[in-house]
Amino acid sequence: MAKLASLQQRFSEINSQLTPIQILRIFIGPFIAYVFQKQLLPDSSMTSQQSDLQLVQQQILAGLTAPQQ
Repeated sequence: MAKLASLQQRFSEINSQLTPIQILRIFIGPFIAYVFQKQLLPDSSMTSQQSDLQLVQQQILAGLTAPQQ
């Protein structure tokens, strides 16, 4: 948790209102969903792995930089 807090201080782009646990959840959530999608529904997605991972990256960045409401 200390590492996440130090990253938050180091990168001003990360929303300062987020707690280390919230930052961790923002990272883990999209990855877990991606893994479950690939394992449980391998034929349901017509997108490539590259585009799926770009979407995961966009979701993480949006979660870290969006103002908390």
